[in-house]
Amino acid sequence: MKSYEEMANDVLKRRDEYRKERARQARIVRGVSLSALCLCLSSVIVIGGWTAINQKNDGHGNLPDLPPVNETEMPETDGYHNTDEIDTPDTSKIPTADPVIDTTPGHDVGNLPTEIPDDVTIIHIPNSSGSLADICIPVTTEYLLENANIVVIGEFLGTDSTTVTETMLFISEGRVKVAEVIKGEADSDDTLPISFYGGTVPVAQIVESVSPARLEKYGWLNMTKEEQQTFLITYSSSVDHADLKEGETYLFFLGDNEYGNFVMCGGLGAREVNEEGKVYNPDTRLYDDIPVIAKYSSLDEAKNNEMYGRYLPEYIPDGYLAESIKYIKSGGQLYLSGLWSCGYNDISWKISDADDYSDSRRTSAEDTVNYDLSLYPIPRAETVPDELREIVDDPVFDAEEVTLEVIYRRAYKVNDAGDTDGYRINFSIQIGDVIIDLRTKGITPEELYSMLGDLIE
Repeated sequence: MKSYEEMANDVLKRRDEYRKERARQARIVRGVSLSALCLCLSSVIVIGGWTAINQKNDGHGNLPDLPPVNETEMPETDGYHNTDEIDTPDTSKIPTADPVIDTTPGHDVGNLPTEIPDDVTIIHIPNSSGSLADICIPVTTEYLLENANIVVIGEFLGTDSTTVTETMLFISEGRVKVAEVIKGEADSDDTLPISFYGGTVPVAQIVESVSPARLEKYGWLNMTKEEQQTFLITYSSSVDHADLKEGETYLFFLGDNEYGNFVMCGGLGAREVNEEGKVYNPDTRLYDDIPVIAKYSSLDEAKNNEMYGRYLPEYIPDGYLAESIKYIKSGGQLYLSGLWSCGYNDISWKISDADDYSDSRRTSAEDTVNYDLSLYPIPRAETVPDELREIVDDPVFDAEEVTLEVIYRRAYKVNDAGDTDGYRINFSIQIGDVIIDLRTKGITPEELYSMLGDLIE
């Protein structure tokens, strides 16, 4: 497990890459606390005032006094170009106190005007709630598809309200006009209520919800009541989240918690959909095809899958119940998989296209040194030569070479108290350009051979 310092350095690196990628126009980067930077993906707060945006202040709308900071000058850019000339600050000498303070003209603050004057300040405030909800980098599309209750594509209709928790989390409620349902209980053309981290509120609302001790360092308690009402705070929940804009289309991955249909993983569960109908993937920084997920209730139903259904087993032994049969298409991932269990025993069957990794593990049945587990007693970390480790761990056979003898050479038992004493078997077979990964525990080699049926004849 990574140390706190290593995690911080990873986040710092990701942050700097993100700033260059997005190329927001930056003038001054001031002193940064390591703890604030480590959690800056948890909360990014923009502070500005309506009067500060619309006209010059007469002294009543100025920002409160903030702790002294160090300054590092950065060259101006022309907005979204020439970003290679920007040097990111040296993070090896980060002070251990004070919030992050950036002056960033042109920063988009949601409902506020997009052209922001120079006197708007961004303050990164660490989320001290202890929640890991926002620390989800990287989050794969497959993970979100698997774990979301509802997945829809729809137009964001706007934010209806924002509340602030005592730990200074901003929770907003809004609505989505559903255009397409990928998973879950929702209908096309429905208006779906959602909740998400983020939103814009006046300082006064934060003061009412958060303890004075937590707010003291920001100077907001020194503001007049009028200033607290007119200075607005915008919270952004993660580095790569979608800044939800009214009228724009997104792919939403929604979980279910006390706030209802909640955008998963601090905002990473809301992905921009471009004009070509492709979805932004923050992990690859590319636009992918709309993901597809299909779940089946039975083996017979899954065999109707046009892509891979014909590669499923002939049958499942009596007593085994389906835990999951699903078809996933997302980015570079495309597979059909099934998992059946009976007590401690299970059968896993995954079908996908062959790739370079499967090619590297191909072996002939004649080359028993590549797969015969009787040659390599447990612990195999000590008995399998390094150069054979990958192929011995998971060999790939041409389907017509798989015999009962081959399966027996892959079968072994483990004397493990509290677990099944049946056979454990794993290998893969290739049929044309398709790979079938097999993992079983509890069934006999004869049963597996029978399940393969016509696939190996």
